[in-house]
Amino acid sequence: MKKIHILLILALVITAGLFSCGDNEEFSNMHVLTGDEIAEIARQDSIEEAQKNKINADLILEYSMNITISKTTYDGDIVEIELDKIAEAFGITEEELLAGIGGESGAPEIKGFAIAGTTHADITGASNTNAPWGHWWDGNGDLTGWGDDAMVFAEFYPENGYFNVGQFPKHLEDGQQIKFIEGLKYNEVRVAVVITVNAVSAPAYVDPETAPEGDPEAITIEVELSKTYSDDYNNVTFDVKDTLRNAFKMTTYQIHSAIQDGSFKLYQGEVTEEDPTYTADAPGYWLNIDGTAVGWDEGFVWTSIGHSETELFLYGGNHPDNAVAGDTITTKYIATCNGGSVTINLTFKVE
Repeated sequence: MKKIHILLILALVITAGLFSCGDNEEFSNMHVLTGDEIAEIARQDSIEEAQKNKINADLILEYSMNITISKTTYDGDIVEIELDKIAEAFGITEEELLAGIGGESGAPEIKGFAIAGTTHADITGASNTNAPWGHWWDGNGDLTGWGDDAMVFAEFYPENGYFNVGQFPKHLEDGQQIKFIEGLKYNEVRVAVVITVNAVSAPAYVDPETAPEGDPEAITIEVELSKTYSDDYNNVTFDVKDTLRNAFKMTTYQIHSAIQDGSFKLYQGEVTEEDPTYTADAPGYWLNIDGTAVGWDEGFVWTSIGHSETELFLYGGNHPDNAVAGDTITTKYIATCNGGSVTINLTFKVE
């Protein structure tokens, strides 16, 4: 019985193979597309591309801005959007619009969201920044978070009424262009705010100074800072520009740049083989009552090197909770750069 079943199955397979080969001679060959088929595929691809590039919104507002590239700051600029047009589209007042974005009680329920740059798909969530409406964006104009992929951010604070658009330091390149889309929805009405960011290099700085002549040298100075105790972080300053210039044989701008790139180092106590670890505004430290470097929670006073293209100064203040009037703290800083050094014997008095 089993043998009969096996023979019957084999016969069916052979028969199916014969009919298949007879009905379709191209069974074992790749099908060659006709001109009409190629045209139809191209038409469908064109429709799909158009749908992907279409922004799903009842009102689209477009803006362009420049951001000067920075290696150290989150700087950018503001973009004033046309709130009157958004309010009109929603059928509410500008005041109601801003209250709704801010999520105020009793305000219209306005929802912020993002639209992906590569797919134009909706991404829920009003914000992944500190603002009630706004997001971080990558180089493709797709939503991302703070970190390696982040290029620019947009933050809208209702009390300001405009977008603050900034950058992630060191991530932008000259000539780079990033377009991103912030969205708002009220009832069934959708608004898209399209912002194009153009990254530009800062104009070349013309250094007005000439570096002091001679070889770098070692200089020691005595510095006394004193301030009245305060329950905030107000500070006092001491000008060290000429001292640093003469020791390092560099211009103020060159020293400022060295602080930014880390080649200027400020040690507390003694010079070590390891790079210094700053505990206050870099380069600087919070100091304990005995003058050793500590963290903010243990510190009594803090001192740091302030710097710009034209200024170099030592500045510092007292800890509101730990310090009291009458505290006197002494320490030693050693600043090194370009083969020179400056030893600062510091006394800080809280009065």
